[in-house]
Amino acid sequence: AVGVIMFKSSNNDPNDDDIDTETDSSNRSQLSDIAEPIKCSFSSISGSTTFESFFREPSCGGVTTSTNTEGNKGKWFSFLGDGSCMTLSTCDPSTEFDTRIRVFQEVSNNNRICSTGNDDALDNASMCPPSSLQSMVSFITEIGGLYYIFVDGFGENGSGNFVMTIDCGKCSTVLRTPQPTPQPSPHPTSQPTNSRIPMHFTFPAIQSSTAEPSAFLPEAELMTPQPTSQPSSQPTEKNLFVSGTWKQIEKVDLGAACCVG
Repeated sequence: AVGVIMFKSSNNDPNDDDIDTETDSSNRSQLSDIAEPIKCSFSSISGSTTFESFFREPSCGGVTTSTNTEGNKGKWFSFLGDGSCMTLSTCDPSTEFDTRIRVFQEVSNNNRICSTGNDDALDNASMCPPSSLQSMVSFITEIGGLYYIFVDGFGENGSGNFVMTIDCGKCSTVLRTPQPTPQPSPHPTSQPTNSRIPMHFTFPAIQSSTAEPSAFLPEAELMTPQPTSQPSSQPTEKNLFVSGTWKQIEKVDLGAACCVG
């Protein structure tokens, strides 16, 4: 179905003393009265900003606030979110001026936050015709959330007739920020006392002794340790264990061809 909502005449006089042009005062509380309600069942909406009041709205979604101290002429719409992805566009050929779209969500009474905004839909050729100065936004709505759409023009004199299309669908094409996947901690954590904790210490291996069995040493040698002597350039008098028998020799000839037997 196509729903056509024209501008209200109740705020078509910018000189009306009852209308405050600053939205951070009385106009902010009057949005529920001046905003035209829309639904996702409306495929397009016709409107005009020619006779609307001046509003000085804050920057939102890349759309800057008006440089004119009085603000810009703008048209307000409102709707309740149903959890779908809503796309709003003024790319219709019937739009007569350089538009801008800002969407605000009311989080408390008279307190709104920016949801999204767009000035010129030039990021993708399929969004608006090439060199178009019209606007397009796409965002996920919260079920039961109250949203206000503000359509105005670029510059002080940017106003005229426009057609805004509405498309609501599933959110499969809108990317949500995934939650981070828990990763193992690089730092060791405490373990239960009865659990096995891998250790990275290196212990020297215990090697089997290659020394001769003590049974082959004389009893005197076992009872009284002999002082360790440093090797000298000439052999000294000592006992020598030869062929299973201890021999006492006075001199060893290192050049001899045989040993003392």
